[in-house]
Amino acid sequence: MDAFIQKHILGIRTTPNTPLPRPSACLIVSRIAARCIAAAAGVAEKDLLVQIDGQPAAGFMPSLYSYGAAQRRYVFYSRARHELIELHASGIEIGVALAKTLDAIKLTYDPKQPDPKALEQVWEARDFRSLAKLATATLAAGKERGTPALLFEGAALWEGGRHDDGLARISEYMDQYASWWTTNYSAVGLFYFGAEWWRRGEAEQATAIFAEAYGQNPSEALGRSIERQTGARPQKPHPQWLQRRFPGDYTLPLLEGGPGEVSLRATLQAMAHERLLIVCLLASYRGNGPYGDFMERYQNYARFFPEYLHGLHVLTLTRERPSERPYYTQAEDAARAAGYPVSVLLDPGDVTQAVAPTSSPFILMIDRTGTVVYEGELDSVALWDTLASVAAP
Repeated sequence: MDAFIQKHILGIRTTPNTPLPRPSACLIVSRIAARCIAAAAGVAEKDLLVQIDGQPAAGFMPSLYSYGAAQRRYVFYSRARHELIELHASGIEIGVALAKTLDAIKLTYDPKQPDPKALEQVWEARDFRSLAKLATATLAAGKERGTPALLFEGAALWEGGRHDDGLARISEYMDQYASWWTTNYSAVGLFYFGAEWWRRGEAEQATAIFAEAYGQNPSEALGRSIERQTGARPQKPHPQWLQRRFPGDYTLPLLEGGPGEVSLRATLQAMAHERLLIVCLLASYRGNGPYGDFMERYQNYARFFPEYLHGLHVLTLTRERPSERPYYTQAEDAARAAGYPVSVLLDPGDVTQAVAPTSSPFILMIDRTGTVVYEGELDSVALWDTLASVAAP
């Protein structure tokens, strides 16, 4: 794997004794894989990404895979060593999760082009005054009410003491719109349902809801929020399929890409020893926002990690695409048009029932023996960590 990393590093240069750049012009490294391109260059968690291809990093979305590039030049700032790290690499995902700094969010947030992840980050920082301002402005400027801005406006109101008004907005989001968005947002809504029960002295009811919320999103921020209420940090749930055999075999009809069937057993038998198969279960969805985002990431994975990834099976219970939101499947079409290995399969229900996915998409990585080596959302940090865990020493 070291040779693979070095193949994608085109140059590294460091400049010591450099003053801290303005955080408002930067992105921040929120997570980093232990063995990846960024780590090989000396980047660490909480370091700042100052520039991307000569431009201020704050002007980019943290999801750099959305842009696509054959090569990319990064300038990071190491907080520990007070130095700049200039990294010239291929367009591969380099193994970091990025986020906007709070200063950048406050300075550049555009209510007409809302960023739910930015609102979530402000919530995690417990800056509820800023959260109320940004969320309310988003709802006033947007064409749709059904966004996480409604949830976060409710959270800000509840934290400010307007409990009934806050819960009304949170309940509206959870009842009408939560299914459109990833479970990390619904976990925030569940947290406030639990917090309200706790405030009313119903500890048993609150504890059960907190457990459900944390099961949907076992993040550090949500764990801290629950600990503030109860005095105890919840335990992270163990992945249900990790290091277990995928439940059974399947032979399913192709839903996209022509007639025919795809067999899991035949696919695994055809795989090279070091390669992995990605299986993405959508359950009752044919497409949704998180699936569209995953398929954007997958295009980068398929392009730059062919040594390790055999292909992708997408399993759905639903034949029809969501006609009112065609953008949910645009990245899937783009991946297929680029020739990347994607098979969309129609599951009559047996596989989905056996796996019992807890979210949509529910993503597994399987080795050629049928053993699940990863379960989750498969961002680039998880991909690099998984590859490192199965790579030869």
